[in-house]
Amino acid sequence: MSDGRVKQGQTARVRALVPNYGGLPLTKADIKRIELKLFDVTGVGGVSARLVFEGFRQIDTTVFDTLQLPADWDENTDGFNFEDFVSGQLLSRGGAKYKAEYFFYIERVTPDDTETYIPLEARIITESMEGL
Repeated sequence: MSDGRVKQGQTARVRALVPNYGGLPLTKADIKRIELKLFDVTGVGGVSARLVFEGFRQIDTTVFDTLQLPADWDENTDGFNFEDFVSGQLLSRGGAKYKAEYFFYIERVTPDDTETYIPLEARIITESMEGL
């Protein structure tokens, strides 16, 4: 998982190796939909975070069926199968801390499951543009 820092208003890239319940990397065919909830958690201590964005991500453009291992990836030696870009318009407060929660909805694991998802969480910190 790649957490990171960006300048306020700059688009943030989130990458991760997301496994299925069997431990293998998720593929496009495994996923029914991907939901993103982005929260501003700056200064939150037991108080509800402020929801900044809630919506769905495109499976075809965010999930890879083969692991990606570009030169700038240093989280592990396996690579990643998920990459998303969080718009800088949503990250407009300098010095803020954001939490991106992704929910990968997949086929039911057992007959009793009504809906199953795999969660993924990333932290994004924005650095103020003041004084630049």
